[in-house]
Amino acid sequence: MRHRTWRRRGANAVEFALVMPVLVMILTGIMEYGWFFSQQIAMVSAVRDSVRAGATTPQEWGPEAAAEQQLAKSLSAAGYGGTVYAEVWLSGGAPDQIISVSAAFPYQPLVGFVPSPEMVSSALVMRMEDQPDASVADANW
Repeated sequence: MRHRTWRRRGANAVEFALVMPVLVMILTGIMEYGWFFSQQIAMVSAVRDSVRAGATTPQEWGPEAAAEQQLAKSLSAAGYGGTVYAEVWLSGGAPDQIISVSAAFPYQPLVGFVPSPEMVSSALVMRMEDQPDASVADANW
């Protein structure tokens, strides 16, 4: 009777040794993609805050600068302090002028065992709230 228990424990060890690498890969994949999605959510939120700050800033105060400052502030608050590649630009004319913000930063893998993207990026476009008066723009034409 004692001999059978010993053999079963050996089989359990072999089964565990076969299943363990698969479980470790699944767990590291969950951690890695959770980390990536956390970074992506932080980037989307920062870009949204940035474009909103630019869209609500009066033209004479520089909406592009306000958007860039808000982007840096939001990413810093999210805990990111590395290099950020950002573009902010205005396009169109009254009454349909828009501000666009595009930003990206290199993704640093948490574990590195599973394939992951190289960059975390986001872009957003919003209509400017403070636009030159259309009648003044037409008069200057």
